Order: sequence, then structure tokens, then C-alpha cells
Amino acid sequence: MFFKLTDTKTFVTLYIFCFILEKQSSKEVDIRIMTDYVDGYTFPIKRIHLEEYKRIAQSVAMIWKEYGALAYIECVGDDLHFEGTRNFPDTLSIEEGETIIFGWITFESRESRDKAHQQVAADSRMEKLVAPLMDKDRLIFDAQKMVFGGFQSMISK
Repeated sequence: MFFKLTDTKTFVTLYIFCFILEKQSSKEVDIRIMTDYVDGYTFPIKRIHLEEYKRIAQSVAMIWKEYGALAYIECVGDDLHFEGTRNFPDTLSIEEGETIIFGWITFESRESRDKAHQQVAADSRMEKLVAPLMDKDRLIFDAQKMVFGGFQSMISK
């Protein structure tokens, strides 16, 4: 998949295969994502659950966008070792059969992000969507293993 990163506000070029959670995922995608605020996150997931997770995440992405997210992008790890750096698998203590999800959600501002968080948390669709991911008998997503943070834009070229 080729990503055409032409917007002057684009801030990251990823060297991992991305699941772009949009209908146009099989086409060339022009990513326009940089604004003033970004939520970034990463977590391990078992490879056998990737398709189920992707299906659910696509619906979750639409909800975030309803409440003001400008972009919702998730990627699955492909090339996770770079000599001389601390790598994602070691940092997240992944287990056999797991890979890494890396994602970010962009917003116009910290205020719009905070408002979206409140609205998404209160949306009744979310509980139904994420329940299968957090089923204790077959845990697909474990929030205790997630690394998450909000970031203010610093450089945009």
C-alpha cells in the first residue's frame, strides 16, 4: 500500500504496514492529519485476533469521527526492530504470537479532543462494540498493556 504524504501538516511517516480505517483502504490514500492535538497509543494484540479487532476498530473510528476526530489511523507492526533503539516488542513485552498496534487520532485542539473523549465515553454504542475485545475468557484487548498519551503539535512541515 502506498501513502501519498503531501499535506504540509503531515507529521509522521511510518515504516510499518498500516490498516487505514477508512473505506478507501485499498486505494492510494492522501493522509492529511496534522493539527494541534494528537492522541497516540500502542498496544500488543494476538495475531489471531487481528481481523476481529480491525472490524471493531473500523466502527469505533467512525464514532470518534462523529465526535470531532479529524483522522483515526491504526497500523499493525511490520518492521519493529531498528538497531541502536529500544524496540516496540521489548517495550511492550509482547508474547509469542502477538504483534503491535500503533495508532493516532487527530483533533483541531486539546479542547475538541477532551470534548470528544467525553462524548465517546458516553456513547452507548461503544460499550457494545468493545465488549467482545475485553471478554475475560478470550481477552483481545488489555488496557493495562496499552501505552497512551495526548500530544500537542511541535513541528509540522
